[in-house]
Amino acid sequence: MQQVNLAYIRLLYNHLFGISDDELQENFDMEQTGDRETFFREAKKDFQKFGKKTQGEIVNAIEYVLSRENLEKYWHQIIPQDLPVFVRNEKKEYVRGLFFCITGRIANENRFTEDAMELDKLPSNWHPSE
Repeated sequence: MQQVNLAYIRLLYNHLFGISDDELQENFDMEQTGDRETFFREAKKDFQKFGKKTQGEIVNAIEYVLSRENLEKYWHQIIPQDLPVFVRNEKKEYVRGLFFCITGRIANENRFTEDAMELDKLPSNWHPSE
């Protein structure tokens, strides 16, 4: 059985963790096109800093989530719940847009036809250069 580590998606939000909750709540709205585009650009910058292994894990995790019928089940991994950031509408389009922005291609939503072993923690020896 293939393994998919959903925790890698969280790494795309590193730049938002550097902003206070109050500032995010007051000045950032993922539903607004400009704020979403800004986030996608910053997520791409973060993605490009990672090594090939980490990039591959992020790609696998997002494509796996997109291939599942119940996106809501995975929502807390798509947007970390400890961030006061919300997407209420067009959630699948949000994930597709994030994937396209960081990779420059459309996600293969049929890549995972079977369930995988889902992991939700980064390996203890993980390093961004991997």
